[in-house]
Amino acid sequence: NKQFNLSEVTNDLAQIALKLGLQKNIVVNIDIDKNIKIYGDESKISRAILNLIDNAIKYTSSNKNVLISLKQL
Repeated sequence: NKQFNLSEVTNDLAQIALKLGLQKNIVVNIDIDKNIKIYGDESKISRAILNLIDNAIKYTSSNKNVLISLKQL
């Protein structure tokens, strides 16, 4: 495990979500705080986030919205 920037990873995946959303007429809103760093396995966490995003797009009806949000509390 190592430290990585979760904000950058999530933003990169959100860009994929924008493209997926266009195919289904789904508006993807992105609200990601900058520079959130965590320790962990970047590839496994990326896969988990991508799976959540993919499911959000897959199970949202056309002409609806999906919000991708990452906040540091």
